Amino acid sequence: IYWQKLAQMYLIESFYNKTPVKPEAEEALKKAIELSPNRVEAKTYYAEMKLWQGRVGEAVEMFKEVSEIDPTNSDVVWELAVAENSAGQ
Repeated sequence: IYWQKLAQMYLIESFYNKTPVKPEAEEALKKAIELSPNRVEAKTYYAEMKLWQGRVGEAVEMFKEVSEIDPTNSDVVWELAVAENSAGQ
């Protein structure tokens, strides 16, 4: 959870300061996912970060992974639909 929370802080900082996402945010999320590969929250933050960066294809793929882990998570289903729409799928 530490790595996920650290990444959240970087993402919040970028969001509020309207600055690009720091590489440390992505590194922290990758570490969180590596340590707990089925953690829905970490993968969701990772997908959201990709969406914010305009890396829509990567976001779609990660949201798909999350929806496979937790297919009843309506937030993830919604975000997957938004990402797919952004990707023109």
